[in-house]
Amino acid sequence: MLIEDFNYNQLSDIEIIPKIPRKKSSKPYLNIVTAFDIETTRLPDIEQSFMYIWQFQFGPDQTITGRTWEEFFSFLQKITDRIRDVAWLVVYVHNLSFEFQFLKGMYDFQPEEVFATESRKVLKCTMFDCIEFRCSYYLTNLPLNKFLLKYNVENKKLSGDDFDYSKIRYPWSPLTAKEMEYCINDVKGLVQALNMQMRSDGDTIQSIPLTATGYVRRDVKEAMKHFNHTQLKEMLPNADVYRLLREAFRGGDTIANRWNADDIIDNVQSVDITSSYPSSMLMCKYPMTRFYREDPSDFKKLYKLKSRALLFRIVMFNVRLKDQAEGHTYLSRDKCRNIEGGTFSNGRIIRADYLETTITDIDYEIIARRYKWDRQVITDLYSSRYKMLPGLLRSVIIQYYKVKTELKGVEEGTDDYLFYMKNKEKLNSTYGMTVEDPAKDTIEFRDGDFVSKEESLSTLVAKHNRSAFLSYAWG
Repeated sequence: MLIEDFNYNQLSDIEIIPKIPRKKSSKPYLNIVTAFDIETTRLPDIEQSFMYIWQFQFGPDQTITGRTWEEFFSFLQKITDRIRDVAWLVVYVHNLSFEFQFLKGMYDFQPEEVFATESRKVLKCTMFDCIEFRCSYYLTNLPLNKFLLKYNVENKKLSGDDFDYSKIRYPWSPLTAKEMEYCINDVKGLVQALNMQMRSDGDTIQSIPLTATGYVRRDVKEAMKHFNHTQLKEMLPNADVYRLLREAFRGGDTIANRWNADDIIDNVQSVDITSSYPSSMLMCKYPMTRFYREDPSDFKKLYKLKSRALLFRIVMFNVRLKDQAEGHTYLSRDKCRNIEGGTFSNGRIIRADYLETTITDIDYEIIARRYKWDRQVITDLYSSRYKMLPGLLRSVIIQYYKVKTELKGVEEGTDDYLFYMKNKEKLNSTYGMTVEDPAKDTIEFRDGDFVSKEESLSTLVAKHNRSAFLSYAWG
């Protein structure tokens, strides 16, 4: 359908979801799912890309296409004329950051109209005070083809092999029926999948989260409303503790045995720990009080107690493996500072005359099993009391696991299968939610570019702590 064939009067017939009372950021929305996508051609000689067709899916049945940006903005303007001051229209784009690079060249975005998580990574943006573009990739964490396959939609993404991306196409180039089908399926299938996802979670355009972890955040935040607010605020890290937590944070200890790296080994067996992260959150203890600054001379006494979570900077002299045949080296070169006289293997430390690092009591125990050293100096020692995570948080994790386990093995494509997959995703996201950086810079779009808003670390931490419902130290 061309823009002149679209019935703009139907906009007044669409149900409006009213804004949520007493929620400042809430807005009324048109109760319809729409999607937008563009196809581009790149001219390699001048390293320039341009759009040659755009597709807009309005609900499940109406697909509007155009060949120029002038047509698209004319289409938006006609929509805007009918809905401004009435309600907002949500438009999903799979990888909005890409389309935004074109949109910003034709629309003067103000800082308050762009929400970016990082430079050039746009989560949502608004135009004309009534059009809200959202990134569906952030919502799904899946490439478009996998998202459409997950929900087994009617209009799946067609193979790019048949489309021939290397072909130069212009806005005036005729497109074959197959090429048009390729373009249209992307937005048509996206709307179908989003409708199915919202239905499976009981969401509307207003309630659906912006990101995949938003589902878990919503459930956990609701549960934690009943946790002792004073106790939670007491344990949230200040800027000094946050610095040490960031220094000590490291990913999973995944590395090849240094003696077998690059070798092909036959007859290998492996063991998988089922739901390892969620089970650790249920069965292990975590820092559940404020981190107090301690005298470094008390380190050995506090460490022996095993009831205290310790966070500290340490200087180690002449550190080396206890067994030179040890293949599992734990100290990471990347997480250590001011290393002198070091010997390394695949980014891990075999020995060093001198190093500084920031670790926890858990790290210290692992390091002590594998290394020996002549002398250590503990600095900036903090401690918190170990306890189980709040029962309210654990009950959410247990519910996710219960559903995932009960429905495991159900037939693909059924509503039960979608419910199973959703709870599996939520279960796997519970840990990730606890390690989201609480002091990330605010990214603003100003004068056509992304810039970090200048705020002190203490300001960023304090701002996060005002609305926090989890402690970063748990992650």
